[in-house]
Amino acid sequence: MKPVIVFVALMLCFGVHVIAAPKDSQAVNSKRPKWEYKVVSQVELFAAASGKADPENSGLNALGEDGWELVSIQRLTHESGPSDPPVYYFKRPKG
Repeated sequence: MKPVIVFVALMLCFGVHVIAAPKDSQAVNSKRPKWEYKVVSQVELFAAASGKADPENSGLNALGEDGWELVSIQRLTHESGPSDPPVYYFKRPKG
């Protein structure tokens, strides 16, 4: 009799868990943050600095004040010749 009670108790717990679980991926996806992205050239970054003394840091700080977070910097290199100016990648929460 005791194993039957344990089995019924486990089934009730499992059943409650299955019923309480989200039915579709929309419920799970709605909890994930949504992002917007921005790709900025070095020229655009310096322009965001508004003529301040240290244009790279000033441009980064100006974008940071607008909620943009720097996530990557990429500099394309070429086998022959100098590399391109860096490209800056930013993200911020949508909304």
